[in-house]
Amino acid sequence: MKNIFSITLLILVLVSCTNKQSNKENVVVDTTVESVVEEEFPKSGFAVKEESEIFQSPNSKEKVLNHKATNALGETTYCEINRECIVKILDAKDEWVKIQVIDPDWLSDSHVGWVKKSCIEMDDESDQTSVQENIDYEIMLKNIQGTVTNYYIKNITCKLNESDLYAFAKAIQKQIGGNCNIYIYSNDKVKELMTKYPLRGEEYIKVADVFVYSLAFDGTYSFYPFQDIQYKEFGGKNWKKEPIN
Repeated sequence: MKNIFSITLLILVLVSCTNKQSNKENVVVDTTVESVVEEEFPKSGFAVKEESEIFQSPNSKEKVLNHKATNALGETTYCEINRECIVKILDAKDEWVKIQVIDPDWLSDSHVGWVKKSCIEMDDESDQTSVQENIDYEIMLKNIQGTVTNYYIKNITCKLNESDLYAFAKAIQKQIGGNCNIYIYSNDKVKELMTKYPLRGEEYIKVADVFVYSLAFDGTYSFYPFQDIQYKEFGGKNWKKEPIN
């Protein structure tokens, strides 16, 4: 009886091992897409150069729902990326890339989908932008606050759109070096108001209309930073970005 039990146990073990080996041989991992993407986009992380909502597929109008935010706020909210995000590229098709946010990492599970390739800094384009003082820009004022220096810049050559201004400010920041904040103005007509605080009424509106971009030493940025709630309250109407409801 003992021998029969031993033989039966041995047969079960052999059958189990054979099935496991068979399962391993039948598993086929398709790495074609992954290898192609890694060959074209070998970096592990890419910066974002333009804000964008995330879509479910290329050329789609269907946006990726942010379930956590929707549940927390009680209103429909969609996933989006901005320059504070670092993304991984999962796939590419024509002018679109499928991305996953990897920084901040708490967005990794929810923020996955397709965006225009132009929204991503594919080749560190902003680092390749060259600028020349007194040709492309003029330093109107600089002041030092602790370990950080503030530069108030008059724009000469840059187009006044968010993407170009970001690359422009980053190039100036790189050229100057050190910990510096870059504040870009479209002209020098409010030079006497640039460091005045607080600003009220017409003075606030004047500055808000020509203060086109800011890039802090820590990477924080803003397009027309003074066109905000106060701008609306003071009666500002020369909107350069989406009006506040």
